[in-house]
Amino acid sequence: MLVSFTIPAILELHTPAAEALADTFLEKWNKLYPKNPLGKSTFEAINGGFKKRFCFITTAVCSSLGKDDDCAELNAFRKFRDEWFAETPEGRAKINEYYLFAPMIVSAIDRCAESKTVYRQIWDRHLTPCLKMIESGKQEECAKQYETMILELERKWLS
Repeated sequence: MLVSFTIPAILELHTPAAEALADTFLEKWNKLYPKNPLGKSTFEAINGGFKKRFCFITTAVCSSLGKDDDCAELNAFRKFRDEWFAETPEGRAKINEYYLFAPMIVSAIDRCAESKTVYRQIWDRHLTPCLKMIESGKQEECAKQYETMILELERKWLS
């Protein structure tokens, strides 16, 4: 995980030398670890692109299942995020944590040949029960379920 933040940290220097260092680092990394390639991205691109939604993994799952970005399921998760989860300091801290790791998890899953199967398993095992909890007014249980999902996915896809 630390490596994923190295390039944005280098690029924050905004110098030609930093740009060259990032290019060299990426070239060597991608040659040594072709199954785990890294791309050149800035902190602003990562942060701005992923802070739009806590449901980054949920969005990837729904997309894999052929659901629209405006589907009822994603809207329910976004409403849960905005109207319940983000209202507590702990919830906001968790959301910020998800913003850091969810994009890397999705990227790792997307590189997997069986990504559709993986996303279906996430849907069946975690998101469907979580959605039912939201619909039943059991937001705290959903938050725990989502956290369990994130921890499992971090262990599997980021280690």
